Amino acid sequence: MKTAKTALSLWQFFAPFKMRIALSVLLGFLTVGASIGLMATSGYLIASAALHPVTILLLWVPIVGVRFFGISRAVFRYLERYVSHDLTFRILSRLRVWLYQRIEPTAPASLQDSRGGDVLSTLTSDVDTLQNFYLRVVAPPAIAVLTLLLVYAIVSHWSPEMAGMLIALFLLAGVGVPLFTLQLSKQDSAGTVQSRAKIYTRITESVHGMTELIAFGQTEAVVRELQTEQDRLSSQQLRLSHVSGLATGLSLFLQSFAAWVVLLFAIPLVTTHHLTGVSLTALVLTALASFEAVSSLTTVFQSFGQSMEAAKRVFHLAAKEPGIQEPANNPVPLTPNRLPTSFDLAFENVQFRYPVREVREVREVREVRKVREVREQHRSGNRAYEPALGWTDCDAASALTDLSFELPHGKHIAIVGPSGSGKSTLLQLLVRFWEYEGSIQLGGRELRDYRSQTVRNAIAVVPQQPYLFHTSIAENLRIAKPDASPEELMRALEAAELKDWIVRLPEGLNTLVGEQGTTLSGGERQRVAIARAFLQSAPIWVLDEAMSGLDAVTEENVLSTVLRSCTHRSLIFITHRLVGLHRMDEILVMSQGRIMERGSHADLLSKNGLYRAMWETMT
Repeated sequence: MKTAKTALSLWQFFAPFKMRIALSVLLGFLTVGASIGLMATSGYLIASAALHPVTILLLWVPIVGVRFFGISRAVFRYLERYVSHDLTFRILSRLRVWLYQRIEPTAPASLQDSRGGDVLSTLTSDVDTLQNFYLRVVAPPAIAVLTLLLVYAIVSHWSPEMAGMLIALFLLAGVGVPLFTLQLSKQDSAGTVQSRAKIYTRITESVHGMTELIAFGQTEAVVRELQTEQDRLSSQQLRLSHVSGLATGLSLFLQSFAAWVVLLFAIPLVTTHHLTGVSLTALVLTALASFEAVSSLTTVFQSFGQSMEAAKRVFHLAAKEPGIQEPANNPVPLTPNRLPTSFDLAFENVQFRYPVREVREVREVREVRKVREVREQHRSGNRAYEPALGWTDCDAASALTDLSFELPHGKHIAIVGPSGSGKSTLLQLLVRFWEYEGSIQLGGRELRDYRSQTVRNAIAVVPQQPYLFHTSIAENLRIAKPDASPEELMRALEAAELKDWIVRLPEGLNTLVGEQGTTLSGGERQRVAIARAFLQSAPIWVLDEAMSGLDAVTEENVLSTVLRSCTHRSLIFITHRLVGLHRMDEILVMSQGRIMERGSHADLLSKNGLYRAMWETMT
């Protein structure tokens, strides 16, 4: 049932191309038909020529037929390949864009339990596997059915019994052999998709973490793990090759057997003068040529299994739930899609808890009976059994609890606190990555009432670990403003204290930064991210540990520039380093998801609290 549902879901991407599919199948049928015509007329011509006709004119018709079918077969084959592959690429393009459009709005909440390499494998390898669904699953059976009808119409003209026997062998080769090979390859067909995904995931993670693997001497362990997985994939592919070879052999045997069957049925017809001798040759070669339509069916179920496994992974990724619910589009819009006229922010009794998933891997308990006992004890409420199963505590403390504060437009606040206190979680709620309890208002309207992209357009975020794409500095900056001129880019870089650095580079703004900005230092990557914020005309700025990679002098200069630029902007400065906070209008001190203290720098130092302790530790 699940497979049928998956196939039906996959068919929706084929539906808009019904005419192209029909044209592709027709061209495939015409190709096979031309092959049958070429073989039949060639046999007829050879047999007729062997009888030494009085004049060559008697062979004129079969000669023209051979030329026609020979040329038309090549033309139809070219057109069929062109149309079918063009169709396949259009479908894959449509599927890949659809998949990205489904997961992009749901990130990062929907991907928190997914490995990056596995997601990348689904977007690339699994989608590529689905090209077999049309080329090897949909089109071949349709072409085979049309060919079967054509062959029956030709052969039954002389003998319905012979036509019936030929059709039976046709079905045995086109249905029986694929079903037989399906049973032999079902497990390996799905296994190759899964093994390929595991290899893809491990390689992606290893490349990204290569520095750490080398530093800790784990490269050989990774190579051994990859080799083990590759050996498993190779074994699966080898078994599939053996099955494919067996299927091809059976198909060829049935093809030859069909020719003998036609020959045995046709000889009595020749002796009774119901069939001429030259027609006998054409009839036998017709039976042989018709099996061209069957040869592509030998692996149809094998390809179907791989396609369904890949499709399940694609639809599983696409079905992930978003972390937020977008407001409905009403005829009379209650939900604004444009920026508000006021940008005052207000948090009131905001609470948030990250979704907790149960960890099902059993590491310490190996016996099935013990596992069941531990699970039963857990269900009965005995928490002492949790470590044995590696359960994640579902009663873990909330990330944010009763969070309330206001940020009038144009004011600057700093949010400080130890790691894990909820500072970055607050930012993720503000940019609508997660749903929340309580109230967050922007311009006097609930944040949930805005489209998420509307909210994000109003907020420029400089994260702690900014991502730089493997392209030029200019293109990385234009993420914030695609139409930015070179002059605007240079002003933004100057504001981020990068102008002198960019001028010294041989390629200037066209300098490539490498994958994830690996050619830049941590401080340079951070300042490029700050330059992005300068390019974005956003009324609210959020700096999430944005100065962490800068030296003290550069940090002071960049912070001064940011504060000057934010004269008419709101600023939320998230940090654990108490530098420059005397310039803030208010400081919120967080711990364990709560605001423990609030006030100006001087007020908080005068108290013997958490902020004072953090300050004394730094100084």
